[in-house]
Amino acid sequence: DGAPAYWKDALTWQLAAVVFWSQFADWGMGDSVYPYACANASSTPDVAGCEMWSNELSLAAQLVGCFFASRVALDGRNLGATLWAPVAVYTGWFGLLLYTSWS
Repeated sequence: DGAPAYWKDALTWQLAAVVFWSQFADWGMGDSVYPYACANASSTPDVAGCEMWSNELSLAAQLVGCFFASRVALDGRNLGATLWAPVAVYTGWFGLLLYTSWS
């Protein structure tokens, strides 16, 4: 079989599933939550500016988070056992957003 070795490793598929689920659960967050929050919680009428700052700060937080995450050494043997944490966080927030949108 000519497939690379990492395709045969179960950790590759676990990480792919976590990334897929986190992106699926996060889909539309900036398209719906930011405009709603800016329109209803901002004391200034500049909703577009509020949305811009929300998106810019979110992007900066992602870059800083990726930088610090890349500095942490991970043990691949134990990484599979800790994947439940991001799955639980994203599932919880996704469920909360669904619950509040349907209420």
